[in-house]
Amino acid sequence: QTEIADGNQIINNRIKNILENMTEGEKSRTTYGAALVKLADGTIEMWVSAAGKKGYVSLRIRGNDKVIKNKSLDEDNINRFNDAEQTLMREANEVGAEIISMGATRYMCPVCQTVAKQNG
Repeated sequence: QTEIADGNQIINNRIKNILENMTEGEKSRTTYGAALVKLADGTIEMWVSAAGKKGYVSLRIRGNDKVIKNKSLDEDNINRFNDAEQTLMREANEVGAEIISMGATRYMCPVCQTVAKQNG
């Protein structure tokens, strides 16, 4: 529980930092997500992702964080597969990592909330 509480604070701070580095245009048209993850070997990393097909994250946003671009060719506006949060969850599942805490620069949509609950 302490790890989760600490992770939530770290993610809240990281999302605040991302928002401070976003342009007004970015704030109106895209979502960035961040996840504090524990890899299978116990290493802790900060991952960032952008919504959309390409998932580009500029240097001023990503800093030293690992950019995740695990995008789906089956994405559409209904399944939301390429939302930043789903991209992060898909990568964690693929590499066997545990998401300690995750956040985004906008509220998580209902589809991503459902997927997050399914992923625990």
